[in-house]
Amino acid sequence: MNCFDIHSHKPSPRTVVSLSATGDESLPPEGTLFSVGIHPWDSATCTDTEHLYRMAALPGCVMIGEAGIDKLRGAPVDIQKELLKTHIQLSEQLQKPLLLHIVKATDEIIALHKELRPEMPWIWHGFRGNAHTAEMLLKRGFYLSIGERFNADAVAAIPDDRLLVETDCSRLTIQDIVRNVAETRHDTPAHLAEITSQNARTLLGKVCL
Repeated sequence: MNCFDIHSHKPSPRTVVSLSATGDESLPPEGTLFSVGIHPWDSATCTDTEHLYRMAALPGCVMIGEAGIDKLRGAPVDIQKELLKTHIQLSEQLQKPLLLHIVKATDEIIALHKELRPEMPWIWHGFRGNAHTAEMLLKRGFYLSIGERFNADAVAAIPDDRLLVETDCSRLTIQDIVRNVAETRHDTPAHLAEITSQNARTLLGKVCL
Protein backbone atom coordinates (compact mmCIF):
# COMPACT_ATOMS: atom_id res chain seq x y z
CA MET A 1 0.00 0.00 0.00
CA ASN A 2 1.66 3.18 -1.26
CA CYS A 3 0.73 6.01 1.14
CA PHE A 4 1.85 9.62 1.25
CA ASP A 5 2.48 11.14 4.70
CA ILE A 6 1.79 14.88 4.50
CA HIS A 7 3.29 15.68 7.92
CA SER A 8 5.84 13.83 10.02
CA HIS A 9 8.83 14.46 12.24
CA LYS A 10 10.73 11.46 10.89
CA PRO A 11 12.28 11.68 7.40
CA SER A 12 11.26 8.79 5.15
CA PRO A 13 10.21 8.22 1.53
CA ARG A 14 6.86 9.72 0.43
CA THR A 15 6.82 11.98 3.48
CA VAL A 16 6.97 15.70 4.18
CA VAL A 17 9.12 16.12 7.28
CA SER A 18 8.44 19.13 9.50
CA LEU A 19 11.45 21.32 10.30
CA SER A 20 11.79 24.19 12.74
CA ALA A 21 13.05 27.59 11.58
CA THR A 22 14.46 28.44 15.01
CA GLY A 23 17.99 27.77 13.77
CA ASP A 24 18.42 24.71 15.99
CA GLU A 25 17.63 22.07 13.37
CA SER A 26 19.92 20.95 10.56
CA LEU A 27 18.73 20.36 7.02
CA PRO A 28 17.59 16.85 6.10
CA PRO A 29 19.44 14.73 3.52
CA GLU A 30 19.27 15.89 -0.09
CA GLY A 31 16.07 14.77 -1.78
CA THR A 32 13.99 14.96 1.42
CA LEU A 33 10.73 16.88 1.14
CA PHE A 34 10.14 19.22 4.06
CA SER A 35 8.01 22.01 5.48
CA VAL A 36 9.52 24.77 7.57
CA GLY A 37 8.05 27.19 10.06
CA ILE A 38 8.23 28.74 13.49
CA HIS A 39 5.90 26.62 15.60
CA PRO A 40 3.46 28.47 17.89
CA TRP A 41 5.17 26.79 20.85
CA ASP A 42 8.39 28.59 19.90
CA SER A 43 6.70 31.96 19.35
CA ALA A 44 7.74 33.33 22.73
CA THR A 45 11.45 32.72 22.16
CA CYS A 46 11.95 32.90 18.39
CA THR A 47 11.19 36.20 16.68
CA ASP A 48 13.93 36.21 14.03
CA THR A 49 12.43 35.13 10.69
CA GLU A 50 15.66 35.28 8.66
CA HIS A 51 16.25 31.53 9.02
CA LEU A 52 12.62 30.87 8.04
CA TYR A 53 12.93 32.83 4.79
CA ARG A 54 16.25 31.21 3.92
CA MET A 55 15.03 27.63 4.46
CA ALA A 56 11.66 28.25 2.81
CA ALA A 57 13.36 29.21 -0.46
CA LEU A 58 15.24 25.89 -0.71
CA PRO A 59 14.05 23.44 -3.42
CA GLY A 60 13.20 20.68 -0.92
CA CYS A 61 10.76 22.93 0.94
CA VAL A 62 7.26 22.15 -0.34
CA MET A 63 5.13 23.74 2.41
CA ILE A 64 5.32 26.60 4.90
CA GLY A 65 4.72 25.60 8.52
CA GLU A 66 3.97 24.35 11.05
CA ALA A 67 2.58 27.76 11.87
CA GLY A 68 -0.55 28.86 13.63
CA ILE A 69 -2.15 29.80 16.94
CA ASP A 70 -2.10 27.70 20.10
CA LYS A 71 -3.98 29.27 23.01
CA LEU A 72 -2.56 26.77 25.47
CA ARG A 73 1.14 27.34 24.80
CA GLY A 74 3.55 29.93 23.40
CA ALA A 75 3.47 33.72 23.22
CA PRO A 76 0.28 35.78 23.73
CA VAL A 77 -2.25 35.26 20.95
CA ASP A 78 -1.68 38.66 19.34
CA ILE A 79 2.02 37.88 18.91
CA GLN A 80 1.25 34.41 17.53
CA LYS A 81 -1.22 35.95 15.11
CA GLU A 82 1.35 38.40 13.73
CA LEU A 83 3.89 35.60 13.33
CA LEU A 84 1.27 33.54 11.52
CA LYS A 85 0.65 36.44 9.13
CA THR A 86 4.37 36.35 8.28
CA HIS A 87 4.01 32.68 7.34
CA ILE A 88 0.89 33.41 5.29
CA GLN A 89 2.69 36.14 3.39
CA LEU A 90 5.61 33.79 2.72
CA SER A 91 3.26 31.04 1.58
CA GLU A 92 1.68 33.39 -0.93
CA GLN A 93 5.01 34.82 -2.06
CA LEU A 94 6.62 31.43 -2.71
CA GLN A 95 3.40 29.75 -3.87
CA LYS A 96 3.70 26.95 -1.32
CA PRO A 97 0.77 25.59 0.77
CA LEU A 98 0.47 26.56 4.44
CA LEU A 99 0.54 23.86 7.15
CA LEU A 100 -1.37 24.91 10.28
CA HIS A 101 -1.11 23.98 13.95
CA ILE A 102 -4.27 25.29 15.62
CA VAL A 103 -5.43 24.80 19.22
CA LYS A 104 -8.64 26.47 20.46
CA ALA A 105 -8.42 29.16 17.78
CA THR A 106 -10.83 28.06 15.07
CA ASP A 107 -12.68 31.39 14.98
CA GLU A 108 -9.43 33.33 14.66
CA ILE A 109 -8.23 31.17 11.76
CA ILE A 110 -11.49 31.40 9.85
CA ALA A 111 -11.53 35.19 10.38
CA LEU A 112 -7.96 35.45 9.08
CA HIS A 113 -8.83 33.37 6.02
CA LYS A 114 -11.81 35.63 5.28
CA GLU A 115 -9.71 38.77 5.79
CA LEU A 116 -6.67 37.75 3.74
CA ARG A 117 -8.31 35.57 1.07
CA PRO A 118 -5.17 33.52 0.36
CA GLU A 119 -4.66 31.91 -3.01
CA MET A 120 -2.57 29.05 -1.61
CA PRO A 121 -4.26 26.12 0.15
CA TRP A 122 -4.30 25.93 3.94
CA ILE A 123 -3.89 22.50 5.57
CA TRP A 124 -5.10 21.95 9.14
CA HIS A 125 -2.76 19.26 10.41
CA GLY A 126 -3.82 16.71 13.01
CA PHE A 127 -7.47 17.75 12.77
CA ARG A 128 -9.47 16.45 15.75
CA GLY A 129 -12.48 18.75 15.60
CA ASN A 130 -16.10 17.72 15.24
CA ALA A 131 -18.15 17.49 12.06
CA HIS A 132 -19.54 21.02 12.43
CA THR A 133 -16.05 22.52 12.66
CA ALA A 134 -14.92 20.41 9.72
CA GLU A 135 -17.85 21.70 7.66
CA MET A 136 -16.96 25.34 8.41
CA LEU A 137 -13.36 24.79 7.37
CA LEU A 138 -14.26 22.84 4.25
CA LYS A 139 -16.52 25.69 3.12
CA ARG A 140 -13.46 27.94 3.27
CA GLY A 141 -11.45 25.53 1.12
CA PHE A 142 -9.27 24.01 3.84
CA TYR A 143 -7.68 20.58 3.55
CA LEU A 144 -7.93 18.45 6.70
CA SER A 145 -5.07 16.12 7.61
CA ILE A 146 -5.90 13.20 9.89
CA GLY A 147 -3.49 11.45 12.23
CA GLU A 148 -3.64 8.88 15.01
CA ARG A 149 -6.45 10.57 16.97
CA PHE A 150 -9.56 11.97 15.31
CA ASN A 151 -13.30 12.56 15.57
CA ALA A 152 -14.98 9.72 13.68
CA ASP A 153 -18.03 11.75 12.60
CA ALA A 154 -15.84 14.51 11.21
CA VAL A 155 -13.57 12.11 9.35
CA ALA A 156 -16.52 10.33 7.81
CA ALA A 157 -17.84 13.66 6.48
CA ILE A 158 -14.66 14.93 4.77
CA PRO A 159 -14.93 14.80 0.95
CA ASP A 160 -12.43 12.56 -0.80
CA ASP A 161 -10.69 15.53 -2.43
CA ARG A 162 -9.95 17.36 0.86
CA LEU A 163 -8.57 14.50 2.94
CA LEU A 164 -4.92 13.97 3.86
CA VAL A 165 -3.16 11.63 6.30
CA GLU A 166 -0.16 12.09 8.56
CA THR A 167 1.91 10.41 11.25
CA ASP A 168 3.08 13.59 13.04
CA CYS A 169 4.78 12.22 16.20
CA SER A 170 2.81 8.97 16.34
CA ARG A 171 4.44 5.59 16.81
CA LEU A 172 1.96 4.22 14.28
CA THR A 173 3.02 3.91 10.66
CA ILE A 174 1.23 5.83 7.94
CA GLN A 175 -0.18 2.50 6.76
CA ASP A 176 -1.69 1.93 10.23
CA ILE A 177 -3.29 5.36 10.17
CA VAL A 178 -4.67 4.83 6.67
CA ARG A 179 -6.25 1.56 7.81
CA ASN A 180 -7.86 3.24 10.84
CA VAL A 181 -9.21 6.16 8.80
CA ALA A 182 -10.43 3.84 6.03
CA GLU A 183 -12.34 1.72 8.55
CA THR A 184 -14.04 4.83 9.96
CA ARG A 185 -15.05 5.93 6.44
CA HIS A 186 -16.20 2.42 5.44
CA ASP A 187 -13.56 2.49 2.73
CA THR A 188 -10.71 0.22 1.74
CA PRO A 189 -7.16 1.12 2.81
CA ALA A 190 -6.01 0.86 -0.80
CA HIS A 191 -8.59 3.40 -2.00
CA LEU A 192 -7.90 5.76 0.90
CA ALA A 193 -4.16 5.59 0.19
CA GLU A 194 -4.89 6.37 -3.46
CA ILE A 195 -7.12 9.40 -2.85
CA THR A 196 -4.92 10.94 -0.15
CA SER A 197 -1.83 10.49 -2.31
CA GLN A 198 -3.65 12.15 -5.20
CA ASN A 199 -4.56 15.06 -2.94
CA ALA A 200 -0.90 15.40 -1.97
CA ARG A 201 0.01 15.51 -5.66
CA THR A 202 -2.60 18.19 -6.23
CA LEU A 203 -1.06 20.29 -3.46
CA LEU A 204 2.62 19.61 -4.02
CA GLY A 205 2.97 18.47 -7.60
CA LYS A 206 5.04 15.64 -9.00
CA VAL A 207 7.56 15.79 -6.14
CA CYS A 208 5.35 13.44 -4.11
CA LEU A 209 5.02 10.71 -6.73
